[in-house]
Amino acid sequence: SFEKSKEHYEMLVASNTATDEDRIKLGRTLMAIGEYKEAEDLFGGILSRDPSNTTAQTLKSSCKNIDALKRDSTLWNISQEVIPDLMAAFSPVISNNKLILTGIDRNTVKKDPYTGLSYTDLYIIDKNESSWSQPSKIKGVNSKFHDGIASFTEDGNTMVLTRSNYGLNNQLQGNSSSVSTTQLYISEKDENGNWSNPKLLPFNDSKYMYAHPTISKDGNTLIFSSDQGGGVGGMDLWKVTKQDSIWSSPTNLGGVINTSENELFPSLLSQDTLYYSSNGHVTLGGQDILYAVDHGNGWTGPFHLSYPLNSSSDDFGMAFIGSNKGFFSSDRSGRDAIYGFEQFRPQIQLKGLVSRTKGSDPISGASVLVKNLTDGTEELVYTDNVGMFEVSLLPGKEYEVR
Repeated sequence: SFEKSKEHYEMLVASNTATDEDRIKLGRTLMAIGEYKEAEDLFGGILSRDPSNTTAQTLKSSCKNIDALKRDSTLWNISQEVIPDLMAAFSPVISNNKLILTGIDRNTVKKDPYTGLSYTDLYIIDKNESSWSQPSKIKGVNSKFHDGIASFTEDGNTMVLTRSNYGLNNQLQGNSSSVSTTQLYISEKDENGNWSNPKLLPFNDSKYMYAHPTISKDGNTLIFSSDQGGGVGGMDLWKVTKQDSIWSSPTNLGGVINTSENELFPSLLSQDTLYYSSNGHVTLGGQDILYAVDHGNGWTGPFHLSYPLNSSSDDFGMAFIGSNKGFFSSDRSGRDAIYGFEQFRPQIQLKGLVSRTKGSDPISGASVLVKNLTDGTEELVYTDNVGMFEVSLLPGKEYEVR
């Protein structure tokens, strides 16, 4: 539990051998249990010794602005989904109107020695009126070790998934640090609806972790998380593209998206809008869900999703149904679980008067440019015969009016 973690890190920080990394771990734990002022003071102490510690800077700012991060709580309605027979479930994906998720079976005997839990598998479920059906393992892609965290093309015929790294004799293979890394595999559905045996994607390197794929609707762009060399730090988000059936080498998404901490669980809502989780940007605690927009010349953002969709626990794995409903995963209940969400978009009307001097000489037919600084879109409106204009705005965006 977080309380036990707090006791452990407090004892460690009290010792002479404690490092700032240990203090940051204690601060993250304090954030997870809602002790933001104590965490802020701890991060402030780190910065007094090392003002260049960017992680401490970000986390201190998060603690200081916690009220602002929670102020838009009415924009989200969330509820936990009850999934039968699974001890834990996360990373929901919607394909062909079915919900695919990564799950841990509560009844399986074979355990992962690292977690003490069953190995993960990919499951498919459907909703019968108000309740979810029994989860069934997706045939053809689940193996004896970890399988999960998948993504599908729009037609549902191509799947990219995360799998344990297999070596000789079909056994787990470790890197030079004896860590069994995960790798990315691809599977195709045949005309009978059966999935092919997953094949290792060519850009994987068994020395590193490759995980959490999200594939574009056309199947030609893939974004994933990896700790491969040349990144910004920790687990970063990378991109590969496919041309003439050949995948490119991975390209790091850069410092707007990635931090010295971990960026995980990317999800492409569209070709230019990316949702993902990070514990290195502004956060309520743990991994928080953010989104960024690509205008073709670089990413804008990232923008933090407000409470209660984000919490002091780990929140990750967004899957949209349309533009304002869907599912995500969180461990706020003490285990990884699926939550449904609905985002409310209140109508905001901006009304203004254009005049030559304050309170007099209104100007009719004046052009007013309203620019959404969050996504770069613009709208041009004109004043009426008494100099008034009116335009609709979206919540959670920044605007410039000229």
